[in-house]
Amino acid sequence: MINLIMGIERLKKLIIALIAASIVSVGAGFFLAAKTFFQPPNPPNEEIGAKAGNSGENKSLYFNILLLGSDARPGETGGNTDTIIVAHMEGNRLALLSIPRDTLVTIPGHGKDKINAALSFGGPELTARIVSELIGVPVSKYVLVRWTGFINIIDLLGGVTINIPRDMYYYDPTDGPEYKIGLSKGVHHLNGHQALAFVRFREEALGDIDRTRQQQELLKALVQQAMQPATLLKLPWLLPEIYKNVETNISLQELLAIAKTMIDLKNITVVSQTLPGYFLTINGISYWGVKPELARQVAHALFEYGETTKEIVLAAPAPANQPLTPAYKGTLKTKVAQKAPAVTPVSTGEANKPLKENLSQLEAPINKKAVSKPQVSPPQNSSSSTTSKPNNGNSPKQVEEDKGKATPILEKHN
Repeated sequence: MINLIMGIERLKKLIIALIAASIVSVGAGFFLAAKTFFQPPNPPNEEIGAKAGNSGENKSLYFNILLLGSDARPGETGGNTDTIIVAHMEGNRLALLSIPRDTLVTIPGHGKDKINAALSFGGPELTARIVSELIGVPVSKYVLVRWTGFINIIDLLGGVTINIPRDMYYYDPTDGPEYKIGLSKGVHHLNGHQALAFVRFREEALGDIDRTRQQQELLKALVQQAMQPATLLKLPWLLPEIYKNVETNISLQELLAIAKTMIDLKNITVVSQTLPGYFLTINGISYWGVKPELARQVAHALFEYGETTKEIVLAAPAPANQPLTPAYKGTLKTKVAQKAPAVTPVSTGEANKPLKENLSQLEAPINKKAVSKPQVSPPQNSSSSTTSKPNNGNSPKQVEEDKGKATPILEKHN
């Protein structure tokens, strides 16, 4: 009996010691997060940092981060990317460039394929490399989220309020009723499962092109919600939890530093753009065709000047065996928006202004910064494109072309 009592006492002491160790461990982790969060940021990566302003004293945040969403279902480790967005932050402007998942690219060692397949061939690193080459912007930092992680993150944030533009319904028996999409038109506060349904839905006229806009709207709503006082107070705790639900090569310290600097900004204006291109069909498979020189010019205009275009669906280029017609000879500079409609930012940032600068500035040298940052490489030339409808043809190696209006018109967002 005495031995039994002594054994129970030792067991109690062991349990108390384990609980104490857990509390100390959790407390130390929170203290580290809070310490990093409330101290001035000093991220050690050239793509994430602070650059000096015009006075040489004030510093503003800048970064290039690739945001990836996998289509892998719970329990799957592979999968392709349903979401590919380059987030570029500079000053108080956050620019989001969506790259359609069906974009036709060359994947090293695998030939021509859709860009979403790069994840299964070489992971986020290969996807980042291909994106960098496509848009002429160095992007090596990435954040990859899968279905379960996405749901958890939205629920951690308390849900997100979205204006759903139309009724959305879709059911795939292989996914089961848990992932059925059933959303009604109007403003709704969505939980994790509902938000996932919103960014997945693509039963629309332009398919994935329309879906990229939904993904952009969700990110804008999340930025707006993150800037609310109730959320700001919880960030030192929230960010480490969010960090557990993503795959990334950004350190927790860098993530906390980014959040700290963004909070210090009085206003954040968010501008978004889907990479313009054209529908084409090769051997019965549909792709999104993108001209590299146009892709670089659109990225350059968006990231450096906050300029966007609403002309996303363009016409296929003239076949290689035919001479260029006048409809194909224009360049992006030939059309300048004299007055562009304002785009409402997701927060009370600077008011959007009509484009006043001539697009020739896209080729002007970029001013040197006090602290070096990755430069966006402007293209050498750009070819005209025109508006088209999806190509439903099935002829092998045949691209249907449309004739329509010429190149995209850019709008200015400060």
